[in-house]
Amino acid sequence: MDNKERKGNFVEEDIINRFVHLRKQFGPTQAKFGKKLGISDVAVSQIELGKTKINEKHIKLLCGILKVRENWLRYGEEPLFEEKPKILLQGAFLDDSKPVQMDEQAIRLFEIYEKLEAAGRKKVDECADEQWELQQLREAAAVPKDKKVTIYEMIEKFGEGEYTLSRK
Repeated sequence: MDNKERKGNFVEEDIINRFVHLRKQFGPTQAKFGKKLGISDVAVSQIELGKTKINEKHIKLLCGILKVRENWLRYGEEPLFEEKPKILLQGAFLDDSKPVQMDEQAIRLFEIYEKLEAAGRKKVDECADEQWELQQLREAAAVPKDKKVTIYEMIEKFGEGEYTLSRK
């Protein structure tokens, strides 16, 4: 064992590093992470600086709320999660309050995307942008979802009056 101080059955410095890792993945700010755990941003900062020790309450909060394995948090033993997490996006929040929920297909797509090189990601981004624009056009033109049309057909039919703009 090196010079790291051992507290209970875990090394304090290591558990702090894992705490910071979780905060960056699920936070990403100290305030958002603290809110998710029900503690203040000051408490999060004090833990990260080593001024407040991580206690059993913190461990139970992290494990219960984030579904992190206690052995990973205490000792670094893989895997990190009890089960495959449903929240994977960096920060886990698109706005200040709504967690991003992902189904199995979205998780698979996200995992593949993470492995792609820059050129592959660019192609996926372009395709996603095109599909999003098409969906927005379909919704604006009130095109039935079960009707197969291309963006060009939609524009042409819209010009002929077959589709009309709907206001939501």
